[in-house]
Amino acid sequence: EIHGRLNLYAKGPKIRLETWLRKLHEPESNHAWKKNRNNYARLLLESLKSGRLDAPFNKMPEEGRLKILPKHMLYGIGGGGG
Repeated sequence: EIHGRLNLYAKGPKIRLETWLRKLHEPESNHAWKKNRNNYARLLLESLKSGRLDAPFNKMPEEGRLKILPKHMLYGIGGGGG
């Protein structure tokens, strides 16, 4: 579903989204960090469905592990928090 929506974006945002997708596909063995990564993925899907690229997807992902997604960003996504 996410890949199908990428074609709706111009080249710049599309490249940024593809970078986020690669980041979200990185292997993770720690359960808590895996849950955090999955929350980012759910938030990305909701952002794409709404047609808005709000934070954190309005910028390229940082190097290293994803920062813990703030709880206020989990509201409104399916299964937020876990």
